[in-house]
Amino acid sequence: ILFESAMKLSFLLLFVSFFVGEPTLVRLEGQEAEVSPAFVSITFDWWKHNDPTYGRKWGHAGILELNLTNPYLIELAKAYHGSFLRIGGSPEDSITYVKDMASCPPPKPRPSGSYYCSQVHPEVYGCLTRQRFYDIINFAQATGLNVIVGLNACYGRKSANSTMDFSNIKFLLQELLECQQAGGCNALFGFEFGNELNGHIDGAQWGKDFATLAGIISQMWGPGAETAAPRILGPDTGFAKSWITDALKAGAAKPMYAMTYHQYVNCRPGMDAVFSMDCLVAIKNRGETAVNLVRSFNGYDAHAWIGESAEHSGGGILGQTNTFMSSFYYVTQFGMASRAGINVVARQCFAGGYYELVNHTSWEPNPDYYTGLLWRRLVDTSILRVDLGDNYMGTLAAFAARKSTGYTVVLVNYSKKDTRDVSILWPTTQNGEATMGCMYELSGHLRSSVVNLNGEPIVYTHGKGAPLLVGKKTTIDQITLAPATIVYLTTAVGTWGNVQCAM
Repeated sequence: ILFESAMKLSFLLLFVSFFVGEPTLVRLEGQEAEVSPAFVSITFDWWKHNDPTYGRKWGHAGILELNLTNPYLIELAKAYHGSFLRIGGSPEDSITYVKDMASCPPPKPRPSGSYYCSQVHPEVYGCLTRQRFYDIINFAQATGLNVIVGLNACYGRKSANSTMDFSNIKFLLQELLECQQAGGCNALFGFEFGNELNGHIDGAQWGKDFATLAGIISQMWGPGAETAAPRILGPDTGFAKSWITDALKAGAAKPMYAMTYHQYVNCRPGMDAVFSMDCLVAIKNRGETAVNLVRSFNGYDAHAWIGESAEHSGGGILGQTNTFMSSFYYVTQFGMASRAGINVVARQCFAGGYYELVNHTSWEPNPDYYTGLLWRRLVDTSILRVDLGDNYMGTLAAFAARKSTGYTVVLVNYSKKDTRDVSILWPTTQNGEATMGCMYELSGHLRSSVVNLNGEPIVYTHGKGAPLLVGKKTTIDQITLAPATIVYLTTAVGTWGNVQCAM
């Protein structure tokens, strides 16, 4: 039960940090925000196995080397169909587009003392060949993902305030245009113009070049370009507000489909990393700032997206960002970002790095894979408010969630030692009757790559597709949360014997 659900009713997701006190009474209220059906999205990066800094974390999982015909990769990615797949990352502005590898320029060292645009060395980190481009498109079509390919915004650039050479981008655009004219490449949604180039390119210059790129696409695609042509997004910085403002003012605002930025909270390493609201609140603060900035440019339809994110940057931390502990950050990000009005959250990475959703050597899903999967299967686009009454003693964010009918509440207990009691006043409750529904409790050892669903380890069997996530039928008006758990509750419609809790 994914985004194809025929009925689109109001649901609720509740994210709570609990503290000792009386049972918390939860009341569901009206809509607060709206997000994309592809809110939970994913990424691949460009890193290569022989990179001196990140090679050991990625292996051959970078997009230039990853086996995109791997049946386990394909079946696990299919569970995220309808989501965006962003191809991007630090090497993005050192990638050259070529006909074949024989045409790939050799690595060129940076001249001493001269201007250098990209984040990584050498200037040609790798080449995206015509065949590899089609491999990416074919993978997206096989999995139902919508691809956004990162473009090299540094090609031929001589200084921070000079324009770039668009000839290489035009080569890639021509490939796409011809593919679409032949009836293919429908999985290519758009392009991202550069990655984290604040400090490398003047903001106003980047904005002018963004507008130039939009003009090139409009000219190449001709009449009807607004609906048929690829969308363009950017700038995917660490959110440099003044830089982005300069870029939008210089011409990027009008053609920009989405304003993207990075979100790494980088909480301190250790067992308490993702239980610090002082750290995690940065997700909410940056999200609200981004949304307000986009909305300040009246008359434009761009949304704010998190284009790249994980609990910790630099490829993640082994034993932290690939374990159940990371799921508390991940569900917090979903909650805070959606309440702030962020339209899409792209997770770095689906495979690759120590923050990957799927282990790129064993092809076993990490806990965050299931955290994202439950959100996708239960959460709708309409975000609701929640009233907690007078007995609440913690922090809360409220969100919409979806199933075929009714409401969903998700509760997160951050205490590692205390249980928490919650009472939920469901809108569907009548005449004091108990509310029946389904419970999906995620638990486990915080440092483990295995996560339990209702007390049993979730097991992925290679070749059998993403596991069916089966909830427990129960009454859901009064809930006691075990320490360090994430609990999804969904109301049910019909007689008790007909309640279905398989997702």
